[in-house]
Amino acid sequence: MFVCMIKAKKLALGAGCFALALLCTAGAFRYAADRKQLGEARETATQQVGYSLDGKTAEKRLQFLESVGLQVESEPLEVVEVKVPSAFDDTYTAYNELQKQAGFDLKKYAGKTLKRYRYQKTAEKGAPAEYVHLLLYKNTIVGGDVTPAEAGSASAPLVQK
Repeated sequence: MFVCMIKAKKLALGAGCFALALLCTAGAFRYAADRKQLGEARETATQQVGYSLDGKTAEKRLQFLESVGLQVESEPLEVVEVKVPSAFDDTYTAYNELQKQAGFDLKKYAGKTLKRYRYQKTAEKGAPAEYVHLLLYKNTIVGGDVTPAEAGSASAPLVQK
């Protein structure tokens, strides 16, 4: 007869290691699924709108803006992180309606953190100053708007459909 004795500390350590390995495996699968979903979403969106939503580099962001008919200064005025709320209030619902007019939908990014690039729109002489905002999630353009610099003025969709 063979008898094996395991101390409680070793058993707990072994169980902890197993749980950690299980957690890491689950995290790896989740990461892979997110990457696949983002890639599919980028491909679908690109097919729907007819231009690339890849915003990984400054050059690609500027090419996107040019492709939708917007001329901006080459350097953004600011780059900030913004959190999309999990539950939309009236203001965010109205902003998302603006996004939908351009073919975007921020509901998909509820609870996520996006990067917002603010550019100065190149204006014709005498035209009021405007800003162009690009919203990116993991280097993919997921929204944006054109906003007059004058406070209280209404924003316009990034893309005119």
